[in-house]
Amino acid sequence: MKYGDLTSALVRARQQILKPPPRLSLSEWADTYRHLSPESSAEPGKWKTARAEYLRGIMDTISDPEYEEVWVMSASQIGKSELILMVLGYYIHQDPSPILLVQPTVETSKAFSKDRVATMIRDTPALRGLVSDSKSRDSANTIQSKQFPGGNLNIIGANAPSGLASRPIRVLCMDEVDRYPASAGTEGDPVSLARQRTANFYNRKIVGVSTPTVAGFSRVESAYAQSDQRHYYIPCFNCHQEWSPRWAHVKWQRGDSEHQTHTAVLECPACKHEHGEGERLRAVARGHWRATFPDRRVAGFHLSAIISPWVKLRELADEFLRTRSSKELLQTFTNLKLGEVWEDRGESLEHIDFLDRKEDYTLKQVPRDVVYLTAGVDTQDDRLEIQVLGWCKSEDIYVVDYEIVHGNPASLSIWKQLSEILQRTYEREDRALLPIVAASLDSGGHHTQRVYSFCNAHSQRRWWAVKGSSVRSTPIFPKRASRSKKHADVKLYSIGVHAAKEFIYSSLRIEPGQPGQIHFPEDLEADYFEQLTAEKVVTRYSYGIPHKIFQLPKGKRNEALDTFVYAVAARAGIKVDVERTERSNIKRIPASATASEESAGVNREARTHKRPRKPGYVSRLKA
Repeated sequence: MKYGDLTSALVRARQQILKPPPRLSLSEWADTYRHLSPESSAEPGKWKTARAEYLRGIMDTISDPEYEEVWVMSASQIGKSELILMVLGYYIHQDPSPILLVQPTVETSKAFSKDRVATMIRDTPALRGLVSDSKSRDSANTIQSKQFPGGNLNIIGANAPSGLASRPIRVLCMDEVDRYPASAGTEGDPVSLARQRTANFYNRKIVGVSTPTVAGFSRVESAYAQSDQRHYYIPCFNCHQEWSPRWAHVKWQRGDSEHQTHTAVLECPACKHEHGEGERLRAVARGHWRATFPDRRVAGFHLSAIISPWVKLRELADEFLRTRSSKELLQTFTNLKLGEVWEDRGESLEHIDFLDRKEDYTLKQVPRDVVYLTAGVDTQDDRLEIQVLGWCKSEDIYVVDYEIVHGNPASLSIWKQLSEILQRTYEREDRALLPIVAASLDSGGHHTQRVYSFCNAHSQRRWWAVKGSSVRSTPIFPKRASRSKKHADVKLYSIGVHAAKEFIYSSLRIEPGQPGQIHFPEDLEADYFEQLTAEKVVTRYSYGIPHKIFQLPKGKRNEALDTFVYAVAARAGIKVDVERTERSNIKRIPASATASEESAGVNREARTHKRPRKPGYVSRLKA
């Protein structure tokens, strides 16, 4: 390089360093310079922020030096991609810096660069002279890397760890973060890796946008929850109060046979005034953002298609009606149209009053529907707890018995009592005698050897020593037993505790009267239900990968759940011919019982355990 060229380069660098920050806000820059491309916009030509007024507050917050980090949890097709493009154009033109745009994959990054970034540069005169076409011979500009005076733009995929671990950047834009892989190769969370590249800049800017996905797994939901949580408020043209529109505010009439979605309106929650399409759009144009936690220094915005000028309320109502019958389709509507996370409310059991689901039979009584029994045994330092479950043709489950044998499991007497309980036969409602066909015993406590000895002595009875596996993919009951080096003669079954608990919790959510529900006797105490539902489903991350696990809160007991798990494992460990078993059960009914019932005019098939509940019984339990 010649001396004169070097001097000129140093002068330009000095001017760039001393250059004052831009005076234009992002929305002012967009209204002045931005042009929309016909390939990607239904309204090509000069950009007008007033067309989507709700974007103004987001844009100006991004260019506000007071805010280092901005997150947008948004519905689709509401302007979030244009928002990303305007951030890129603004910093290329007004405040040149090292810029990084992260897309979900390398393929999407290339497509976004060619279809959106290249056309923006081509159709925006202020940018056209700063960034050369990637098809030119200038090697400094490629599809994924573009140079301009004072900075550079790199467009990469979140699944490429090399792109996330190179040189420092000042402006970080992350698009569709909920579609990022859990880990960039083996490097870990791509969002964290990208953020680390901004650490050297005191004036860094981090912008993340995405449509959300599932509650507990959504990155943008997590980021938004830590932000100041801004919602868009619009005025009512009748009572003049302001409110933030939600899906519950969208109303339409219903005729005798069909929904009249063409009548869809936005209803004010205060005065119930109905805003048609015209009033809705005028109200949105007069709206403003309001923070829930104004003291937080991370800005967060939630965008719903309800305030979009490009979506009609009738279209939203039609799509909702098309999707409401399918959980998967309704999730898509919730994510892409409402911009909200999908929460499978079925995962929670807190809304279910199990005391109210108790039925009019007692422990040790076996209802007529039960075909066979299994048991689960939990070992504690001072007791054994045993639960017996009844299984039906309809896949319903009955809690038949729950016993606690107090004593030191190191002594033989307590195991003798357990043997007597597991060899017990239960009289069914029709006088058939049902044995326990299989049992699983917890061997993971402090009395492993006692469990092994007990199960070995009674292996022909299908009393199995089991131990819970921490591997989530483990089946409820394995195909074969394992043997330990210390106890070569012991058959130990590693059971899938996670799978069993998922089965139990899903069964607990089944409504009464539906196949597969769990039935409870009336003399179970409230403590049983607290133990049965004690564990909570929480999300944990391992190497950046989210997993749902069952976690027991401190101070809680879960013996009822553990014994239920072991009884379920015992059921999974046997093959039962239900019809043949039932024929055997009927054969065991004493002839005298049949004759006495017939003489009394009793129809066994009409008998049912679901008799009316005694008045006031539930209230006494709750009291």
